[in-house]
Amino acid sequence: MKITTPNEARQQRLKYLTDNGYLHNLRGEGYLSTKALSLLTKLPEDTFTSFIPDDMEDGTTGT
Repeated sequence: MKITTPNEARQQRLKYLTDNGYLHNLRGEGYLSTKALSLLTKLPEDTFTSFIPDDMEDGTTGT
């Protein structure tokens, strides 16, 4: 049985969240996706899309 260090476990969690669309990496920082915000607040995903500029939806900043 392989022993997982806390850092390895954290990296595995971050990878899972990113791969499944719950976390996005923008300018080297992690941000929750509208999917994650929806699950946390129990509000529809559409509620948050109006706050996100169109040029940031694909993970870019437009700059």
